[in-house]
Amino acid sequence: MNINESLCVQTIDQLAPQIKSGKLSPVALTQAYLERIEALDPKVNCFITVTKNLALEQAKKAEEEIKAKKYKGPLHGIPYAVKDLLATRGIRTTWGSRLFVNQVPDHDGAVVEKLRDAGGVLLGKLSMTELAGGPPNAAFNGPVHNPWKLDHWTTGSSTGPGACAAASFAVFAIGSETTASILGPASACGVAGFRPTYGRVSRYGCMPLSWTMDKLGPLARSVSDCATVFQVIHGADPRDPTAVSAPFAFDSKAKMTGRRIGIVKREFDQVPAKAKSIYEDAVKVLKSLGCVVEEVDLPDYPYGIVSRFVWQVEGGTVFEQYARKGELQEALINKSKWFGWKAAMLIPAADYMKVLRIRHAIILETNKLFQRFDVLVAPRNTTGARPIVTPPTQTAGAGAPGGGAAPDADAGGGGGGAGGGGGNLGTLGNVAGLPGVSVPSGFTDTGLPVALNFVGAAMTDGKVLETAYAYEQATSWHERHATFTE
Repeated sequence: MNINESLCVQTIDQLAPQIKSGKLSPVALTQAYLERIEALDPKVNCFITVTKNLALEQAKKAEEEIKAKKYKGPLHGIPYAVKDLLATRGIRTTWGSRLFVNQVPDHDGAVVEKLRDAGGVLLGKLSMTELAGGPPNAAFNGPVHNPWKLDHWTTGSSTGPGACAAASFAVFAIGSETTASILGPASACGVAGFRPTYGRVSRYGCMPLSWTMDKLGPLARSVSDCATVFQVIHGADPRDPTAVSAPFAFDSKAKMTGRRIGIVKREFDQVPAKAKSIYEDAVKVLKSLGCVVEEVDLPDYPYGIVSRFVWQVEGGTVFEQYARKGELQEALINKSKWFGWKAAMLIPAADYMKVLRIRHAIILETNKLFQRFDVLVAPRNTTGARPIVTPPTQTAGAGAPGGGAAPDADAGGGGGGAGGGGGNLGTLGNVAGLPGVSVPSGFTDTGLPVALNFVGAAMTDGKVLETAYAYEQATSWHERHATFTE
């Protein structure tokens, strides 16, 4: 079923000029998306809440402003949706959990504020796994189905944002990432996903999971669109002391000649035989663009252990107040999350400090690596999204410390970039707070998307986006659209 597909698959770059000139009505565009959501989302389960009345109201306002020559920029009149861990005033914000299913904030999150002020049109709140983690069934409203193959998952906790962008239910979606859940769903759903440098986007009004690793960013049908959204949402915010302002520039015509690319050797070596040619071709494309490509080994550190330790301890602290009352244990679908947090609450401060010292060493070694390279590249999701299955009962021991599925990673995990966690480069990027972009790089023999990830040094968001965009535009994978097959 192709409900309004020719219109709804267009990008910001394509839609914004039409809206600005008056050729395209924001109200008509919004109605097209709402009709598409109504017709197709029952197959996908992407939305928790559709804000139809608000969307039409905001679209009408945008249309009136544009007619009055008060055009605000490329997001004016553009429909979008957000993961349901971002506060929206007067609209329930469930965090994907039975514990918060009736939560209604009295304020908007900072990102929602900025998008509203830019003239964006909010279509609704998107599905996520409970409290940003767990397997497909760990969400009070059930699993999200991958628009490419409906009996497969979308990966990560940003299940809704990944599916939303792939299904063309909005022009772009806002997701969050602690360990994998912007780049993971983007890779599984065949769209572009951008994880900004830690601290570049305010998290005010966002459900906390790990204060030192949480990040917000866009998923869209092009890297350029991700850059356009980031231009609007980044910057300092006194309500989030970690949010900073820093220069940002994205040049869609930037030349790649001489750009130094580090190919993460171990992760390319671990690509399954069936996907080898996909990634060999990807490297050839980078070379054809003029990039200086060289193999590299990442510093030898226990990235996964450090990542799990940090988010478990910090997450356990965030939700301790609910655990003390017994509410958390009762509400959780994925009980292993409770076992992990319970164990994390018992971790001595000295052990946590030791892990932080290792994390600091990782950051220092990574900084040295980026003296040699502009961008690091690795495969992602090399076997495609996995089928939706009900997992066996989970117990402690699945992670460290204390078990539990990764907060926003594919519960299947996997090295070499095969799982939602994206291998060591994916984990390193989150431990060190680095910007990353996932771009479609091909399809499996069963028609599922696979991806290539680009990671840069802290605060080089523009450079990483430019490199990923150059690769994207040199290929045609991003031009394919989801099939909604069973």
